[in-house]
This record gives sequence, C-alpha cells and structure tokens, in this order.
Amino acid sequence: MNTVKMFIAVALLIILQILDADVMAQIKSGTFTVAPHAGWYVFDQDQDIANAPLHGIGLGYNFTPHIGIEGTMSHVNSDATPSDDNRNLYIYRVDAMYHFLSDREFVPYIAAGIGALSLHSEINGTDTNGLINYGAGLKTFITERLTIRADIRHIIDYDDSYNNFACTLGLTYFFGAKDRTEALPAPPMDSDGDGVPDDLDMCPGTPLGVAVDSAGCPVDSDGDGVPDYLDKCPGTPPGLLVDEEGCPVQRKEEVSVELRVEFEFDSSKVRDIYRKQLNEVTRFLKTYPETTAVIEGHTCSIGTEAYNLNLSRRRAESVMQYLTDDGIDPVRMKAVAYGESAPIADNSTEEGRRLNRRVTSVISTIVINVIKK
Repeated sequence: MNTVKMFIAVALLIILQILDADVMAQIKSGTFTVAPHAGWYVFDQDQDIANAPLHGIGLGYNFTPHIGIEGTMSHVNSDATPSDDNRNLYIYRVDAMYHFLSDREFVPYIAAGIGALSLHSEINGTDTNGLINYGAGLKTFITERLTIRADIRHIIDYDDSYNNFACTLGLTYFFGAKDRTEALPAPPMDSDGDGVPDDLDMCPGTPLGVAVDSAGCPVDSDGDGVPDYLDKCPGTPPGLLVDEEGCPVQRKEEVSVELRVEFEFDSSKVRDIYRKQLNEVTRFLKTYPETTAVIEGHTCSIGTEAYNLNLSRRRAESVMQYLTDDGIDPVRMKAVAYGESAPIADNSTEEGRRLNRRVTSVISTIVINVIKK
C-alpha cells in the first residue's frame, strides 16, 4: 500500500509542475514507452479474495501513430476471505493497442492481449494460469512526451474461468523518436514565378499568372496540346486534330443518296421492291433536315407526248407522296415531269422501254466534319 501511495504522490507532483506548459504533442512512429500505473483490482467473487490496490509498470513500442504493443507487469497484494491468508497476484500481459485521434491532445485507445496470472498464497503455494484481456483507455498529453493515462481492463483467467477487472491511473513517457528541429533549407529558385522550382520545371519561362501543373507546364485541361491560356475552344473532345488555337480542324465533304424507281407499263404505282431504297432516302433527308430533293419523272415513248408528260408527273408525285407519308415535309421536295423527252435507253426494245419508265433523283448536301488525329 505504501508503494501505491508513493506512486500517486510522485505522479501528482509531476502533473502540478507541468500543467502550465503549452502542449503540442502527438503519438509518433518509432517511439518507446515507459508506463507506471496504479489502481484497483477486482477479483471474481468465486475466488474468495478481497479486492485490493494494484501497481505496476509497462514497456511498449509504437510502430505507427495508431498501432503499438505493450508488455506489462503488475502486482496485487490482498488477503483471502473470510480468512486472512495473504495472497500476492502477479499479472503479466502482452497487449496490442490501437490509438484513435493520435495527433490530438486527448487520445482514446483500445487494447487486447494475452498473458499469465501467478497467484501465490502462504498455504497453497504458487498457481499460474493463462489469461486473455481486453479494454479501453484515454491518454491525455501534458507535455510533448508525457501523458496521464486512465485504463480499464477485463482480465479473464481462461484456466479457471474467473472474470477480474483492473482500473488504473498512470503515466506514459515517450522516447526514441527523433525531433526534426533542423534549420529549414533555403527555398529553391523559381525564376518564372510559377510555383515550381527551377530544377523541377519542365517548361521554364511560362508567362506570369498562367496556371501550371506539377511539372511547371501550362495546364491543358482538354489534352489537345494547346494550353488553356491559348485555347479558344476549351473542352475539345479527345482524339480530334486541332489548330494552333485549340479548335478542331474541319473538312467539308459532300454526301449524297441516289433514288431510282422503275414502273410497270402505263402505271404510277410504287412497287414494294423499292420500299427499302425509299426508306434509305427518308433516313438521309431526316439526317440532313436542310436538304431538298428534286423528284424527276420519266416515261417510255409509247403513247402521245401529252399523255406521257402527265404520266411522268404522276409517277414523280407518287414517289413524293411515299416520302411525305414517311415523315418528310413536302415543302422540301419538288416533282418535275419530263415525259418521254429524256430517255436513257433505246425505246425500240422492250428492255430499253423498261429502263425509261422511271423516277430518279440525286440528293446531296455539304457536311462539315472534324478530322481525327
């Protein structure tokens, strides 16, 4: 008991002497720790041992600011109940620890580990059993290297299935981590003032005020090879060829679709075999909505000239009506009748006359395409 009282008195004296110090501390990687502690030990009721003060010391190492390991030895001096048989309990533990908020003044932690309980009595001698334990605690920095520490543990004697508890208050002293107090080197040269040192600057001489990347080169957000401060077409899609101002290079191209529908003798009815071709014309006109079409009607030479002129007009209008029914505005189309005046084959043969009974149109437009790299 005198040892515990002396420990508490020394701890309080240290605390009172350093409470006025400014605390700028954190748990650091590579630090060793020494942790004296004292507190109260609660025995399982089935052990018939009186609860008693506890004191001890721990030695540890912090692999990272969050993860550490600690070996602890503690001693409890008590008496059996109801007899006065003196009992000395020695507790040996190796625990893994995890610190939360390791860079703050108050650092909560959890811990768990294994070890051994060695109980010595005057009558029964020494009995040693294995233990497992877990718990939590709080470390409070009072200097850069010293914390006050409160801890509670559930200690399980897994040989005899006893459940004990230890509540302690102590100190933890950190040592071994190197303090980085060396003088700061002179700032590196940055001739063009872009924030990137000359020895790392891949684009020296960048104009002042221009945004640069980590290599000191002007930022090119769309990756077209023209920096943002010169790019007059920001947001160019990748893969396109651009000019010196960052705008896509364009090329004019003519696109067209050809229509040719043949008719039976003295008929203006569109046959089903031409529906696929007419649907392609419809798609073209819808794709290029500014395009117009001239639908040209023709006949063979059989019949009078006046009759054939009228027949050719009806054929052109029949094709035009098909396209209108398919969604094309008739304003965009014009039917022109040629009658028998523009044959493409010899009207003295059946084959020639078949070829001349037709409606034709070549529909074209100019499109502007961007060029890919």
